[in-house]
Amino acid sequence: MKIGELHFDENGLVPAVVQEADTDEVLMLGFMNADSLQTTREKGLVTFWSRARQTLWTKGETSGNQLRLVRIYYNCEDNALLVKARLEGDVVCHTDHRTCFFRSSMAELNAATNPHHGCETHPARQDMVGELRDVLVSRQYRAGPGVRSRIPLRRSLRHTTDEP
Repeated sequence: MKIGELHFDENGLVPAVVQEADTDEVLMLGFMNADSLQTTREKGLVTFWSRARQTLWTKGETSGNQLRLVRIYYNCEDNALLVKARLEGDVVCHTDHRTCFFRSSMAELNAATNPHHGCETHPARQDMVGELRDVLVSRQYRAGPGVRSRIPLRRSLRHTTDEP
């Protein structure tokens, strides 16, 4: 796609979601204009338009945590970008988190009824899915001849991207 074919907003910007190329982890959201997109392509380092400072900025120019460009995709309406990049460093977010998407609104909403909901550091949350899988698998194998099939259980426990 040619840069001029993108549908920039009234400020000349398009949102750009950045994903880690190897893991698909969403790292951040930035905004690009024609100049930042061209600079990104030329330098191979993801460059945005800073709405606050009204200038181009290459991610990592002060922190050293750069985003090395792998590929840029655009959506069906030509008004948003998906930037696949490799993080060269430890963190992307200015708050010193690996990703800018480290908070969950559901965790905040459910905190009153379940203080451990959404808390990745709580042991019960960390081990719950693995323990549940182990229990289901062990019960099925212990059940013996009365079990209709092991295949449905195994398939239901697979990640959605696995083959059926």
